[in-house]
Amino acid sequence: MEIVFLKKIAYIHSYKYSRFIDPDTHLMVSLNDIISDDTVISKGHISKMSYRIKVSDFSTNFVKYVLVENGEIVHKGDPIIKKRKKQIEAPVDGIVDLSHLPSGFILVKSYPEDIVNISKISGTVSYISDDKSRVVIDSPVLKIDLRYIFGPSTEANFRYLCDNKGFLNLENINASVIGDIIYVGNLITMEIIKKSVAVGVVGIMGNGIELRNNESIEDFVNSIPITVGVTDGFGVIENSCFYSLEKNHKSPAFIDQSNMAFVISDNKSKRDDKLFDIKKVEVSDKVQIFSYPYWGYTGRVNSINSIGKECNLNLDNGNNVNIQIDDIVGIIED
Repeated sequence: MEIVFLKKIAYIHSYKYSRFIDPDTHLMVSLNDIISDDTVISKGHISKMSYRIKVSDFSTNFVKYVLVENGEIVHKGDPIIKKRKKQIEAPVDGIVDLSHLPSGFILVKSYPEDIVNISKISGTVSYISDDKSRVVIDSPVLKIDLRYIFGPSTEANFRYLCDNKGFLNLENINASVIGDIIYVGNLITMEIIKKSVAVGVVGIMGNGIELRNNESIEDFVNSIPITVGVTDGFGVIENSCFYSLEKNHKSPAFIDQSNMAFVISDNKSKRDDKLFDIKKVEVSDKVQIFSYPYWGYTGRVNSINSIGKECNLNLDNGNNVNIQIDDIVGIIED
């Protein structure tokens, strides 16, 4: 039987990654620029927060009662609009923006801050939109397709925290991984998520996510400031084929929601970028199983019966099992 020669970690020589640029910042790169992981993509002096004040319900002729001017500095409690004893006050300290007044609301923006957007990956600028709101960077990467992503795309340095059998010591989630994307192995638990959020991790990668209360987990993850990427599914996924990720510890990486992938910047690799081949299962191949009771497990083929329908495996966890070859999802690249 011929099946996919599965490359869980594929080398892609030209991965297109979009960076979205804040319209109030100035673009610092040009088309065809070669950039590094510390290149400044854009920078500016902008307000990070805007508070929207609806004034159209205040009066049918609300414009005549506005007390502030565009660009005026206000403090919390200052009257924004007033008619006799009725008034609306500024909710925070900030700067007035009246550009949306015809639509019936006023903005109070936070004081501008210096904003610098760093590339975080190396590559070539291959596209800039006409309005300069999007930049596409072509970069050589290592790519892992993800089954699920909870949360938005995120970029950070990658930290490999578990051992090569997929076990994690929770004490490794500490101040040393603040602002990083971490790989936690076989199972992403609620305990791991909560500790990562508390520490300041921006992304979690794992083979499976805790099976208990699936819907509540999804609701929880979608409500917290962290991104979670899952390679296989729900529950414990016994799969040690990601051990080679340890070689990329501290490399720039991103969880890419638009492409459902986890990507690690990889300029030094010169490997074949072919994603997969088709071949027959043979003795000594390392394979991954995709049916119960061994779903997600990996192991080495010891023998194949004479009609080629069944094989004997040594699983990575040390157990010896017989399975149907139809239950193998792919041959894993060593």
